[in-house]
Amino acid sequence: MRRTVPFIIAGLILGGLACARSTGCKATADCVAPTASVGEEFELAPFGTAAIRGTTFTVRFDSMISDSRCPSDVVCIWGGSAAIHVAVFDAGTEKFQGRLNTGEEPRTIVVDKFELAIVAITPVPRSDSRIAAKDYRARLKLSAKLAAMNHAALPPNP
Repeated sequence: MRRTVPFIIAGLILGGLACARSTGCKATADCVAPTASVGEEFELAPFGTAAIRGTTFTVRFDSMISDSRCPSDVVCIWGGSAAIHVAVFDAGTEKFQGRLNTGEEPRTIVVDKFELAIVAITPVPRSDSRIAAKDYRARLKLSAKLAAMNHAALPPNP
């Protein structure tokens, strides 16, 4: 038993490090990938991935591209925009990789029968501090496109 304890501890440490490297999380408890239903908002940290329940889709927040949003302690003429790089996968196959913005187009992208929208980026900037890339969070939402829904669910034409 004494000989196996160091191997068990090493395995737990290496497993936690592999999880942190693959998801951008800082601790083993943070390594659980969030799940969301279609039409439900979810939040991701950089390099985080969310599984969409009832589908084979996953959404990954790769990185912040830019953040020109107006700081909360300043009055601006234009609210600015934040841009992120995201990737969408269906059963592990990449279906989309690109940019979403908060204040300009594209705010949404269509992938198969779904639409991915950026809802918000946090934290809100302040003029007296800089936000570290690791501290950003993207709030996203994957919704079913109306045209892709079952026509039987639509009300009849009058």
